[in-house]
Amino acid sequence: METVSNDYKPEADQELRKNMLGGTNASTIEGVNPFSNKVLLWEEKTGVTVPENLSSIEKVRWGMLLEDTIAREYSTRTGKKVRNVNRTLYHPDHDFIGGHIDRKIENENAGLEVKAVGLRQSSYWTDGVPIYYEMQVLHYLAITGYDYFDVAALIGGQELRIFTITRKGNEDRIEKLIKDEVEFWTEYVLKKQPPPPETTGETALLYPVDEVDKVAYLKNSDNYLMNEYHENNKIIKEKEKRNDAIKTIFQDTMKDAPILEDSNGERVATWKSQTRSSLDQKQLKIDEPELCKKYMKESTFRKFSIINNSNKESK
Repeated sequence: METVSNDYKPEADQELRKNMLGGTNASTIEGVNPFSNKVLLWEEKTGVTVPENLSSIEKVRWGMLLEDTIAREYSTRTGKKVRNVNRTLYHPDHDFIGGHIDRKIENENAGLEVKAVGLRQSSYWTDGVPIYYEMQVLHYLAITGYDYFDVAALIGGQELRIFTITRKGNEDRIEKLIKDEVEFWTEYVLKKQPPPPETTGETALLYPVDEVDKVAYLKNSDNYLMNEYHENNKIIKEKEKRNDAIKTIFQDTMKDAPILEDSNGERVATWKSQTRSSLDQKQLKIDEPELCKKYMKESTFRKFSIINNSNKESK
């Protein structure tokens, strides 16, 4: 059963989240979060960066406002009573692994998670609970000891779907998740040593500025990677060229028609006219140089280029 702290205060939530791994961090640690990565999470937990205050974001605010409504509708449809859990729950063996569950299902060793899924994220829920949210629920199963969690998700503001994630059948995944969370906290957060980057986005976070004229040397064992990159890039360009040829056939078939259907009458492509407005920056610099200078924003970034054997750059 869970370890409970009764000192939960909403205003202290930001500091509390910094000092523990919560449910929303689980998918990042397992590498399945499409919206975050381990280096960004490490920076937040070590204080290198300050996480954004999500309460002011429109979709988050609406999610909070709809939570009670969704929970009530869940109770109406299932006949199960639920109650709020206004406290922080911790893993029985690790005080840095915790979280806040949405509801406890009365008279059952189970919980309820409530989710208002916006239109932009609805595609992730087409085939059930997306893996990044499933990891959050597995995290809650670990800290509560519950047998299962129901997930009541309001999709696009107009369809309520109820899913169940059980402990049975997920024991190995829960064990691996906790093991990975312990490793992340003890090896990287506590030691203030960033985790090894796994994507170019993470390397950009770790090394945002170059040191002029400094030269790094590739290990002999990694020399083969350069040839592999160029071979892969060649294949990608050939595929892109072929796809462009296929698109040309489709567009030539459509001519001035905005819709293309296959021989079975199923819509397979659209090519519709659109209008958009853009700022003519070149003309603005000529007509209003001072105004342009006033609102000019400068940013620093590193451009990465790989040089091929014929001294041409491929990106």
